[in-house]
Amino acid sequence: LARMREKYWILTLWLAVGGGLLLNWLLKLSYERARPRFDDPLLTLTTYSFPSGHTAGAVVFYGVLAAFLVSRFHQPWKRLACVTGAVVAVALVAFSRMYLGAHYLSDVLAAICSSTAWLVLCLASVHALVRRNAGERRYEPRLLEWHWIALGLALGAVVAAALLLPMRDWSAQLQGWLERTALVPAMLVFTAIYVAGAVLMMPAWIFPIVAGVVFGFAWGIAVTLVAATLAAVAPFLIARYLIHDSVERRARRNPVFKSVDDAVRKEPWKVVALIRMSPVLPSPAKSYFLGLTRVDAPTYAWASLLGMLPGLVLKVYVGSAGRELLADSDAGALKAALLAAGVAATIAVTVVMSRFAKRRLKLG
Repeated sequence: LARMREKYWILTLWLAVGGGLLLNWLLKLSYERARPRFDDPLLTLTTYSFPSGHTAGAVVFYGVLAAFLVSRFHQPWKRLACVTGAVVAVALVAFSRMYLGAHYLSDVLAAICSSTAWLVLCLASVHALVRRNAGERRYEPRLLEWHWIALGLALGAVVAAALLLPMRDWSAQLQGWLERTALVPAMLVFTAIYVAGAVLMMPAWIFPIVAGVVFGFAWGIAVTLVAATLAAVAPFLIARYLIHDSVERRARRNPVFKSVDDAVRKEPWKVVALIRMSPVLPSPAKSYFLGLTRVDAPTYAWASLLGMLPGLVLKVYVGSAGRELLADSDAGALKAALLAAGVAATIAVTVVMSRFAKRRLKLG
């Protein structure tokens, strides 16, 4: 690829393989499944089993290779041969992991699902970058049609729901797992789940509270500011470059969107910050809708952080204070009063900022 000066395909390969292996590592830490045990094993490994790292790597590597070859051929039978070769290669790797006794069947199936979703997103993202650099404001994906992108997003949602959120009380399970993990890996996993939750339209208010409970106030603020910003940017970029037309059709039916779109053209960063203050829409929906406007990504990112900052700080404080109150059986009335004050302040700030934002945006 370097000799052919295929810089975009090199970027695709790097994102797909590097990001896919990082995703696999995070999933292993999240699930902590032990390896199969045999009396006379062919292979003994001490790392976690679910999902299979070799299978995940095979999916993203051979997937990029097949996509590159498909883009070079026009005859259907040659394209079919490329895809079939990649599927056979992945199947052989998956079979070898089970034959050696290193993985269960569910390990390799989960790796195929999660890595396929990641592969689709990487191919679609770089393809969007190519089209944008070619000077086209809008595009119709040729390498991956919109229904394949939708399939990848849906598959990613299913994998995330099945692997990361396996229990009904998922927030309690997440909190317990994070508390048992070292600080840096726990922060990375928390950030990844926060971003995935935003993409999947999950309620955003729970994450700052969980951060306060798990990491305390200082570290909770640090990780929440980073994670919340990334969680705001991810749906914004997806709406702008991957599913623009689909989001736009839904946005046009929302009476709030037209007012927001008109306001963003006049004062981009102020309007973005005000929208973040106002609960006129769920937080992930705001990110998707704002991806349709003309505000540039850097301005959107820091304006979103500015608008979310007061609410995030208060929610992290509520989580931190609540944990201290529950952990100390001899906690007095002062700590309980401080927690109640934090909850009251959160509600009051939300109401006041909401009214102010609605008045400035003329949303009623």
